[in-house]
Amino acid sequence: MSQPKLNLLVAYPYASRQVIKSLAEFNKKYPNQIRLFLDSGAFTAFKTGKEITLDQYCTFLENLPVKPWRYFVLDVIENEEETMKNYEVMLARGFDPVPVYTYGQNVDAIDYYYSKTDYIGIGGLVGQPKNKLIRAVKKAQDKVNGRKSHLLGFTSMPYIKHFKPYSCDSSSWKGGGRFGNADIYAGNGQMIRVKKEDFINKPSEEVINACLRMNVNPFEAKKAERWQGGRSFLFYIGAASWVKMSLDCEKNIKTKLFLAIGGQVDVELLTGAYETFLKNQAKF
Repeated sequence: MSQPKLNLLVAYPYASRQVIKSLAEFNKKYPNQIRLFLDSGAFTAFKTGKEITLDQYCTFLENLPVKPWRYFVLDVIENEEETMKNYEVMLARGFDPVPVYTYGQNVDAIDYYYSKTDYIGIGGLVGQPKNKLIRAVKKAQDKVNGRKSHLLGFTSMPYIKHFKPYSCDSSSWKGGGRFGNADIYAGNGQMIRVKKEDFINKPSEEVINACLRMNVNPFEAKKAERWQGGRSFLFYIGAASWVKMSLDCEKNIKTKLFLAIGGQVDVELLTGAYETFLKNQAKF
């Protein structure tokens, strides 16, 4: 029986030499156990005012030491015509990128992309108000009509269970570092939200049991040093929880949930959580 795979997504601006080297080493240690999805990083570049040229992106793809499972087109934020042009140019240059339909674009573009490929991305979802976001996802998924699609930056589990997209991605596993809280996986796609204060005294039995199921010692959180830096307890438990939910998501509803990497520490946390899973499968 094949092992469940680790689904990771890294955007071009965050794909440093060290990150790529670590992913290549992990791939060598666990052959064919990682699905690496490459994002062009257009949204990041747009927010920071940095330009990514098509030649830069294509050269990067050609020289990667670890073969990506799939990669997105270099999209141009707020410019669907240029995005479509980049897609056509990449096809002509022998690449096979996943095209991106952006919310607000004419939905007929979805059928156009499916005339070229069997798998598309649905973008423009991040930052939308919840009611508008759900309408956008429903409208796009109705047009997708069961074909392969990837929801960029969208992992609301009730809607993932309902729409069952082929894949999706999120950086929510890093919430412990951003907001001082973390999600502990309780099974069945459900998370328990915890904060540092929840561990000052004795954690609840529910939290203790959820931690132990992931081979995480909840009482480590009592140590002050476990709350410092990018490897803090909340980062660690977040990585373990989201890796396990990603594995369950693919097993139970057939959706590949990719976890976004923002740097070397992220690689270490997620691959470490996956290795722990492999070594303790009987406990999961």
